[in-house]
Amino acid sequence: MRIMQPRIGFALVGAALLATGVTSMAVAAQNQAAQPTCYSTCPPNVDLKETFHVLHVGAEEIEDFSVSVRPDVIGATITPTGTVTIKAGSTVLCTITLVNGRGSCSPPANALPAGHYVVVAYYSGDGTYSPAQSRPRQLEVIRLPGGGRD
Repeated sequence: MRIMQPRIGFALVGAALLATGVTSMAVAAQNQAAQPTCYSTCPPNVDLKETFHVLHVGAEEIEDFSVSVRPDVIGATITPTGTVTIKAGSTVLCTITLVNGRGSCSPPANALPAGHYVVVAYYSGDGTYSPAQSRPRQLEVIRLPGGGRD
């Protein structure tokens, strides 16, 4: 009768597999993107939407700019407060007071002459979040044939 003896080879293979798994997990953890750390205030994510991309001169008031300002840090639970100013270059089109991190506004009629504009929403910041801005949006104001200002 033959008596089975433990084999050292099995123990070594098991230890090698365990070490490979631990090393793989350590490498994977190093390759994960680091979460931003804020020591004072953090910039939120400012999302600007517009109803129209082309408007007629004198009818800019039909445009509805809407914004959503929300934390850009995982785990942040405080809703941003404050105001958002919508600008085309240096021209202020309208200002929004945030309610639950959201709001909307429309510019007055004749706010812009005919032309192409880059529109950006500028968040004022508050005690928790620092000032931030949206990605730029394109807006064109056109003159109707035979009328309108330019």
